[in-house]
Amino acid sequence: MAWIGPRRVWHVVLGIILLVAGLFTYTYVGYMRAKGALVVETWPVGAAVYLDGEYRGTTPLRVGRINVGVIEVRLVLAGYEEANVKLAFTVGQQRHLRVVLSDQRVEVTWPLEVTSPLIGIQEPRPGRVIVTSADGGVTALNWRGERLWQFFLGETVVHPPSPGASVVVGGLYGRAAAIDVESGRLLWEASWPSGTRVVGPGAGEVVVLTKDGRVFGVATTDGAIRWQAAAIDLRWGQRRGVFYTRAGEFYQGDEDGLALVARLPDGTVLGRLAMVGDDVVVMEKGEGLRAVSLSDHGLRWTAPVEGTVTMLQALGDHVVVGTEDGNVLVYSGDSGELRWRAELGSSPTAAAIVGGKILVGSVQHGVYAFTAGGDLVGRKAFPGAVVGMVVSEDQALVAVGVRDRGVALLRVPPWW
Repeated sequence: MAWIGPRRVWHVVLGIILLVAGLFTYTYVGYMRAKGALVVETWPVGAAVYLDGEYRGTTPLRVGRINVGVIEVRLVLAGYEEANVKLAFTVGQQRHLRVVLSDQRVEVTWPLEVTSPLIGIQEPRPGRVIVTSADGGVTALNWRGERLWQFFLGETVVHPPSPGASVVVGGLYGRAAAIDVESGRLLWEASWPSGTRVVGPGAGEVVVLTKDGRVFGVATTDGAIRWQAAAIDLRWGQRRGVFYTRAGEFYQGDEDGLALVARLPDGTVLGRLAMVGDDVVVMEKGEGLRAVSLSDHGLRWTAPVEGTVTMLQALGDHVVVGTEDGNVLVYSGDSGELRWRAELGSSPTAAAIVGGKILVGSVQHGVYAFTAGGDLVGRKAFPGAVVGMVVSEDQALVAVGVRDRGVALLRVPPWW
């Protein structure tokens, strides 16, 4: 056996040490890379963050070395409802969690709970909130939350009540009824065997489009048919009796029939439409919006929209658009300029304006409140999709229709 000198022994030992250190470093780096990381942000900031029950700090917060699997994130902040979110992590995954906390201080009562899905909520006359549901129910509430009357159409209400002294509703299979808005007394009933596609307001009447293409003008007072028009593929424009076709024709109902008030020269109108003031109509067109004057047919503006539109409403001089991927975009009704946008994380469904603030309802996350400039000032969670909102005349209350729960009266807090 050859003799190994001290210097050679030292070289061997050093080599072993370096090999072990290299293996350790490689293993540790690989281990760290296999761990995930999570960034947590909340509005407002300062919420305590618990991961699987262990306190990790306050928001905004970055947490590293998260194992593969599912973790539960709990967010706690005084004055706000506790939020619980489950997140799944794969090897080395980096995730970013943003949560707008629901304000516990906002007062909410439930004057009406439904046993079938709520279809819509409107205020056709000041002080009368009309709620329609899938079982054919039509219910009137006042702003004290009192139930004034209830009527059952006998089939699912699919057309919202028309404004005026009487409430006219249309059903899925062709029935229509007019109810006195004050007393709930049935004024008249009618039926169209082929079913109705549109029931919307005209001038002292409702315009009824049947599924077989006939169009009738029906007097709101007694249900008498005032006129009948040839088949037109009408859609309801949601305001002041404006109807439109997908071919770009716009009609208004009057005592003598439907009057053609505008015809777009280039192309079709897609499914949603809103009116800014009495003249300008905003519609989906191609990859965005276009605004057209009904008086001179002139193009006012165009604006691009990314994503599938789920909501289009005009609120004063704002045009509020919601997209399927959870964004809300607010445009100027005068120029089409994009004023601001916000990400809700859930499809917007309805909008309202109260005290200068813009409220936006969503499918999953309740109601958000923004300033006119787009700054977030609050959120209130609701147990289901928001289908509509109505604001009281004194701007103190908002009636929120929640699909699978009913109607909530939200008292607008001063910080909103």
